[in-house]
Amino acid sequence: RHCALNNILALLILLSYQTSSALQIIPLEKKKNNPRTHVDLHLAPAANSNNFCDDDIDKEKPFLLYKDYSDASRQEWPLIKSRASNILSIFYTDVVVPLSQSVMDGSHMMSADTEPGESNNFWTARRYSGGVTNAEQLALALESLGPTFVKFGQALSSRSDIVGTEIADALSNLQDNMKPFETTDARNIIEEELGSCVQAKALLSTLSSEPVAAASVGQVYKAYLEGYGPVAVKVKRPGVQQIVEADAQLLRKIAHFLEAIPNPISGRKMIQTELVNGVNEFMTRLFEELDYEREMKNAIRFSSLYAVDKGSSRHSLPKPSAGESPGIIVPEMIPNLCSKNILTMTWLDGEKLVNTGNASFYSDNIAVNATAVSEENLALLVQGIQCTLSQILETGVMHADPHGGNLLKVPSVSQSSMNGGVVKRLAYLDFGILADVPEQVRDGLVCAVSQLVFARDIDAVAALFGELRLIPQTEIDDPVKFIAFKTALEQVADTVLEFDKMSTVPSLKFDRLLEGLAGLVPMFQFQLPPYFLNNARALGTLEGMAFFI
Repeated sequence: RHCALNNILALLILLSYQTSSALQIIPLEKKKNNPRTHVDLHLAPAANSNNFCDDDIDKEKPFLLYKDYSDASRQEWPLIKSRASNILSIFYTDVVVPLSQSVMDGSHMMSADTEPGESNNFWTARRYSGGVTNAEQLALALESLGPTFVKFGQALSSRSDIVGTEIADALSNLQDNMKPFETTDARNIIEEELGSCVQAKALLSTLSSEPVAAASVGQVYKAYLEGYGPVAVKVKRPGVQQIVEADAQLLRKIAHFLEAIPNPISGRKMIQTELVNGVNEFMTRLFEELDYEREMKNAIRFSSLYAVDKGSSRHSLPKPSAGESPGIIVPEMIPNLCSKNILTMTWLDGEKLVNTGNASFYSDNIAVNATAVSEENLALLVQGIQCTLSQILETGVMHADPHGGNLLKVPSVSQSSMNGGVVKRLAYLDFGILADVPEQVRDGLVCAVSQLVFARDIDAVAALFGELRLIPQTEIDDPVKFIAFKTALEQVADTVLEFDKMSTVPSLKFDRLLEGLAGLVPMFQFQLPPYFLNNARALGTLEGMAFFI
């Protein structure tokens, strides 16, 4: 990890100072009117699209086509260099300097002012009285770096088993507790984009004075609308689009650079995987999150499939308990109060699944044992994993960002007398990333799992990688390459599968699976289709939340 970090830093320095030894850092917010600061992004319909089918909703699923900025577009270099320098500056001042000082001060050692019972390791140490911990400093640095880096922090916040509890706790603030922008700016955006209609005026007159949650892309206010009751109003951060556009070009340059490194022995590329395509895919998903009109359509589509009592595919999901109908809670979108920078939806009263310390229910405030709450949360999280698997394998339409801030436990009226009138249901929020898994891939996933778990047929699993669109079929058809791939895959299988003497079905260590596949990436011509990145992130996040609980 340290070697990889050093390599990335060296590459950023190279990019920053390639054409000049002293580069002036230009704040991104001051370059809005400069046409050179905007990446030229084109939209094109994706093949085999199977999106929401209402006549008034665009049926085509867009994806981003990046222009080639390698040589022909030198005018984009000022943007790339400025962003690279900005990243280096933040990393140095907000990470390297404070953490180095903490190490030199020995503040991770036991100190006289440590409170009883307080954790005293490096990440919980404070450099001065009343200051932030080292873990919180790391989270603040990611927040300063912007949405692209916050996404990585959000993913790691659910993996306390990997980064440790202290860092995971600090990174959890990136889900919905970031520094907000001014409410005055939010009100101006609402007034400008929604106009002066009666509902827009009602929205503004009842809008909360402060946001109830703030994340990397936008922040949420509470308001009231007649006919709907309490509603949530999500407003996009000003200037966030320009930052993400700059990150897209910088990461693409880095990927181009890494792809071009030759193997000194064979002369072939050192890294066989299509890194540029991987960057394009990752950034495409992030740009989708910036498109609130698309998110509105995603939420409507998701609700039409999985919502309680009306979802056409809700019967593919597990029931919350005996006697209850299947399905999940999805907030209702209010389309006439949505725009490219605003989302308005019904308000959901709920509790995060990872907030295990809360010792009361919603309706009657009866104190309950924290362990019981944890078991209840874990049961809902298991339901969430089952829902995700159903979305991946049965319907092919999945919520691809189920981190701790996007899953809630909400009280719902019970349909069975056995549950005392109230049942806790799983609710989904934030539909910026909705993934489509092709039928061919769904079939391939089922076959691959069956062959791996029950038959332990590595040959069959390796052959299915072509059908799963992870490796070009030409690689599978090459006997020499196929044997090498099969051998490497068998080593991964030995690592990720744990067989219990009491069971014929092994347990799968998902974190080890990702690590094992990451080891295969440089060796073979891996492709990174949308479903793979989305599935891996969704399942990895849910598994991490289960470990946390």
